[in-house]
Amino acid sequence: MSPRRTIFRAQDNFDPSYLERYQLGYTPDDKTAYWFPADPVAAHFSVDHVAPLAELYGHKLTVRVTRTDTPAAQPDPGQSFDASGMVELVAIDRGSPADQRLVAAVATIRAAGEAPCAVPGSGSSLVAGPLLAKQAHYDLDVFFPTAPGAPGAPGPALPGVVFSTSRYQDPGDLLTQLGFSVAGPVPTVRGDVRVQATPIVGNGTGDSALEDALARLGLTPWPNAPVARTSALWVESGADWLLRGVLMEAPEPLFRPGPPPSAAEKSPPPRFGISSLSCSGGTFDVVRQNASRTALLWLASTPFVPAGPLVLQVVARPPLVDPKSLPATTTLTGSCQVGPVPPFVADIA
Repeated sequence: MSPRRTIFRAQDNFDPSYLERYQLGYTPDDKTAYWFPADPVAAHFSVDHVAPLAELYGHKLTVRVTRTDTPAAQPDPGQSFDASGMVELVAIDRGSPADQRLVAAVATIRAAGEAPCAVPGSGSSLVAGPLLAKQAHYDLDVFFPTAPGAPGAPGPALPGVVFSTSRYQDPGDLLTQLGFSVAGPVPTVRGDVRVQATPIVGNGTGDSALEDALARLGLTPWPNAPVARTSALWVESGADWLLRGVLMEAPEPLFRPGPPPSAAEKSPPPRFGISSLSCSGGTFDVVRQNASRTALLWLASTPFVPAGPLVLQVVARPPLVDPKSLPATTTLTGSCQVGPVPPFVADIA
């Protein structure tokens, strides 16, 4: 009589929809373009016990980043980050209205120099720092691989998002490519253009607003910028040359929005936003830009002889901010030398 054989069959009954109800979204958002490769990514949850719940079903909680524009024969294996990167919710705009109001109240108390009472967390974020390539396309999702020793398939995932990266590593790199130094030697502006002295008044955003100003300056047609660049605009005044304005251009937007407004922050700072341009000797009091924010024109109603470098102020707050640090704003300052006389004068003398 042959021995009786017993067959054991393990079945994985885990369904990611069990935990999907706790998901608040991702950073970056779906279809985000021009994400700085140096910036982290994250998945956000309304509770802080998603990882322990997944472990009860024999799965781990991870954030997975996969490049999607590689050749078909060389698929990207992806990068996974486990729950060791879990922190308190760092995208408070995704929290409940009550949590947002609480964060705003705590920020107000801190701004007044007082110490608020301890408050409970409003959720959690699994933050990851993947190595992202420039000008690449990625999938971002929450993946539940099978825990070591647990039966079942490799693991299911929650619905994810897609995003693409910038050609600039971070805000400092974009400033450098525009020709401004954040630290170290100050470069000289790389472009100098002779323009007309036709009066231009009023700020404006839109393609027609920028094109009208360029036409009045005698700069139409003006080619699109294949690379980031800054041009000094000059007018001749008797024996002198005066700085009329500065034109900044890039193949990507020179403005990157921050998180959407919320009860916690009614006017959140942008991820990258040029706030001012100054130069000793005069004032740039007219600003025009196109609709895509890839060209920014600064004009001086009264042209002047520059007596110092161009100084650019940029608001560039990181995308993920601890609610305890609100309000928080990061400012970068870039400098670029501009001489009292444009270099092309030597060629036309």
